[in-house]
Amino acid sequence: MVSNRSFSDLFKGNRRSFGEFNPKNAKAQMQTHKREYVEDNFEAHFKGELGIGIVPILDDGNCWWGAIDIDNHGSSEDLDLADIERKVKNLNLPLVSCRSKSGGAHLYMFSSEPLRADIVKGLLTRWMTELGIEGSDCVFPKQAKLVLDGDGNRPLGNWINLPYFNSDDTDRYAIKGGKKLTLDQFIKFANERSINNEILQGYFSKEHDGAPPCIKMALQEKIMSGNGQRNDALFHITVYNRKRDAQQARELSHEMMPEVFDEPVSFSEADRTIKSAARKSYGYMCSKEPWKGWCDKEACRKARYGISESEFETLTAESKLPEFTDLVKYINTDPVMWELKMSGIPMVLSSNELMDYKTIRMMAMEKLHVVLPSKISQTVWTDKMLAELMNNVRFEEAPLGVSLTSVLELRMHEFLRKANLDSTGRDPKDRDALLRGVPVVQEHQGQMVVMFRSVDYEDYLKKTRTDIPRNRNIWYNANKQMGVTFDKVRVRGEVTSVWMIPLHKIKLDKPQDIDVSPEF
Repeated sequence: MVSNRSFSDLFKGNRRSFGEFNPKNAKAQMQTHKREYVEDNFEAHFKGELGIGIVPILDDGNCWWGAIDIDNHGSSEDLDLADIERKVKNLNLPLVSCRSKSGGAHLYMFSSEPLRADIVKGLLTRWMTELGIEGSDCVFPKQAKLVLDGDGNRPLGNWINLPYFNSDDTDRYAIKGGKKLTLDQFIKFANERSINNEILQGYFSKEHDGAPPCIKMALQEKIMSGNGQRNDALFHITVYNRKRDAQQARELSHEMMPEVFDEPVSFSEADRTIKSAARKSYGYMCSKEPWKGWCDKEACRKARYGISESEFETLTAESKLPEFTDLVKYINTDPVMWELKMSGIPMVLSSNELMDYKTIRMMAMEKLHVVLPSKISQTVWTDKMLAELMNNVRFEEAPLGVSLTSVLELRMHEFLRKANLDSTGRDPKDRDALLRGVPVVQEHQGQMVVMFRSVDYEDYLKKTRTDIPRNRNIWYNANKQMGVTFDKVRVRGEVTSVWMIPLHKIKLDKPQDIDVSPEF
């Protein structure tokens, strides 16, 4: 009776149900009973009459023990239990190795106080991987929590067959140093190996020895689940878990959630983000809070699951970048224009320029007199840095002069006023002025136009310190919108390419001055 009580104290489990193994009934050997187990069940177990299986997880989400179930995959030969025990010892794991009913192994962990089932489940899953166990193996408890369904019913949980069935001549025994233990020896050994929450936390921390500093800080400090950081945090920890085990990344991230967040996060709510992050190899979200505040690039570089050498170089390069802030999309410009502040200095850009890191580098050199690091790739700029800026983009009316067309129109009028606008346009010799960089009035195809060479107009823009659009399509579209056309004419007997604009579109009065300080 002493053994019965000591044994049942080790295997404290959910009292709402239990499993039963009947060796005498081949058709119904395994049964689940939806009632409380009693001491007589253990007595029958030790006598070899009816085996008992216990559900480890309690209704409150705690458990007093757990187990790794190692299948022998239908082999007629038993697993090498002594070899498994040696691996357990080498890894210094608090597990008791037992032969299972089928010739596999059950590795039990016992506690002197209730432990959180989700943590136990996560650790046992990790240890299973560290032990090199593969296949259809599983851990108990199988559930992290017994969550009520829509009707208010709580699931029963899964039970596992206990050792020492037919204890006097059992084939479900524990070993110590490769030697078979009696029931009483097993109970004593199991109590000696018993752990508590403090010891469990130590093992949990050890599990994350290879984690980058930010992950370790999250485990200590907790992340506020309700402050908008939850999805980024889920993505971040999944990147970490994918580095640990790409196949188990989703499961590992779900198991970590209780340790990372200050409040529970539902499985369904979190799984979409976790599933997305687990699909392929992403980088850490180092520029997002709270990870940014916990970042230690040098330590992360040395961590087993930290950043790679190329990621380290990229992060180092990013730290040398000016601050990019206040992305604005102007809603009344055609083509679309944007404003981006670089170290507080506003830059007005087209969409193509904004997307192009080479253009950003050129502007930084021209306006800030700094050379941005070339280690930042185009992908990092668009997919990471610009994508983050887009998350907070503002939409505003364009101020006077921001429109590409308005700036170019002003400069066009200034430049074309160099022509003799009172000319009849009938003397082809007037075209000679084109070779001197001066626009001329000419009759062309029955219409009075002002002719000019594009190179002379561009020179004028440079002299007036007006930035020329780097994207030629934008340049072409802006000129087209102003009515500029293209043709070829003879000048001094040579065919010359010219641009032209109808004379009536040139205002005789000087256009209103506008601010042309933004660059394009």
